[in-house]
Amino acid sequence: MKKALIVSFDLPKKGETSPSLSIASLIAYAKADIRYGSEFCIKHVSFNMSDDHDRPLSYFMGEILDNCIQCNTIVFSVYIWSEYLVVEILGKLRGMGYQGKIVLGGYQIIGQKETLNHDYPECDIFICGYGENSLTESIFMEKPARPVHLNRQPNFNELPSPYLSREIDVMHGERMVRLETKRGCPYQCSFCAHRDLAENRVYEINKSRIIEEIEWFNARKTRKVNILDPVFNAGNEYLLVLEEMLRMKFSSVISLQCRFEMIKGEKGNRFIALVEKLDAVLEFGIQTIFEEESRAINRPINPDYIRKVLRLLKERGIAYEISLIYGLPNQTVDSFKRSIDFALENGATKILAFPLMLLKGTPLYAQKRKWNLEEKALGNFRIPTVVSGNTFKEDDWLRMDEIAHRVAGEMSYVRI
Repeated sequence: MKKALIVSFDLPKKGETSPSLSIASLIAYAKADIRYGSEFCIKHVSFNMSDDHDRPLSYFMGEILDNCIQCNTIVFSVYIWSEYLVVEILGKLRGMGYQGKIVLGGYQIIGQKETLNHDYPECDIFICGYGENSLTESIFMEKPARPVHLNRQPNFNELPSPYLSREIDVMHGERMVRLETKRGCPYQCSFCAHRDLAENRVYEINKSRIIEEIEWFNARKTRKVNILDPVFNAGNEYLLVLEEMLRMKFSSVISLQCRFEMIKGEKGNRFIALVEKLDAVLEFGIQTIFEEESRAINRPINPDYIRKVLRLLKERGIAYEISLIYGLPNQTVDSFKRSIDFALENGATKILAFPLMLLKGTPLYAQKRKWNLEEKALGNFRIPTVVSGNTFKEDDWLRMDEIAHRVAGEMSYVRI
């Protein structure tokens, strides 16, 4: 029997279920394979990076070595907050003589094949894109002489639910769960890796599965459901999902990532009417209100239309929050402050501002030199963060960082 170990470095929000939705989805798909249990099996080791970030490398190595006995494949999830650690672990594993296959997947595993091969010389197989099919394929592959790059899309209409298959156990009164109704994003913001960078497609999850999951959460009186779709109010199914929630008298708080420009016409009116009747929080990533900054990140902006929608939300009593980015090309301390002022003047009661991070494989990552973007490894996870650019220096960035933290601390709107 082929045995594989999945190692994930998770960063859950307070109160979220474990394992993560992404890992549970991979394992649920693998277990649905008729060969599971007879021809292959999977173990999972999860590190909670909120708690484990300051532990020595020996701690992580000890946990991995204790669990990888007889495993001919070790699969690592690589995200921007865990990349530094994965690189150290891979070198240590090979240095200790591990001869099995090393497989890497996750949002950092994207971009040019030659770059990935260079950055992770110990890796045998790279899973680029959605991993359900490719994970199983990597487990059955013989160890390749040269690195192999897999990107075989699953059938999204047949993906098993990690909740209904009990890979994630939802307790009665669970504080928070995550749900996906689609993957990918129809937009092409140059800083974002949520879209399908290879095919630029959006993939719908089977509607009957979504409804069963919602019924499952409702029966267990789950307190909050974070819907992960990069843009919930896009596509053909989102109104049906909300209508089903309303039909079953769904009582949980739901958070929905939305785009202002999609709230228009008959569908927009219906969307507003539905969320008004549910306990919903709409999340809008404005990023900036200035055209020269939004154009640089391929994120068209229409401040007048945003004002109109925010006014409507206030009139209808619909909760929302706004997020901004600081460290953008063409940005200044003054323009960042004015973006915050815009949100406040239009009634925002929760504003979150995030520093710009250049994600591998994104257009903006390839445009570092164009915009003179300089990075520093910051924080507990040594995340490369833009701290200077073509219109701001590091001292300016520090002022924006201080403003962002002050605004977040002063906002009074708090949900679960």
